[in-house]
Amino acid sequence: ANSIFVNNAYGAPGFAGACAGNGGAGVDVAAGSANLTNVDVVGNDSTYASVYLSSSGSVTAINSIIADNDDGAMLDGEVGTTLAITYSDVYGASTANYGVGFTDVTGVDGNISEDPMFVAWTDDDSSADDDFSLDAASPCIDAGDSAPSYNDADGSANDMGAYGGPEGEW
Repeated sequence: ANSIFVNNAYGAPGFAGACAGNGGAGVDVAAGSANLTNVDVVGNDSTYASVYLSSSGSVTAINSIIADNDDGAMLDGEVGTTLAITYSDVYGASTANYGVGFTDVTGVDGNISEDPMFVAWTDDDSSADDDFSLDAASPCIDAGDSAPSYNDADGSANDMGAYGGPEGEW
């Protein structure tokens, strides 16, 4: 929970898996499961997806932001994989936000596809100058799951992304 995966590259020179198989640049789930709660997956570079599922992998994403993959979809997976996504912002893929493996759920279960409006984000392969907290005008503020267990640390409604939810005060 409350993590940031940024500027990862699958297939980059020197990457151990550069010549073999499929892969997600930010999150790659094979034959296992991952729960992404209040997570940012941003600016990753993979021709497959920022989040990729294979070998019966499954991902549950809630209150998360998955944005700005340079080459492929934001979310994709092989037949037999499972994705459950709610109250999340999936935005800015170079191809399609959802690859052929999944149905686009924008507008369903609190999911949106809008610029998350981070305080500072540049796709320059360096996170040193990035600030992934949300700008005051962000559509992701108070847009997460409204269940009290997900409320922000200050008691307000859950913000999507790594700085939202009860663990969002870094």
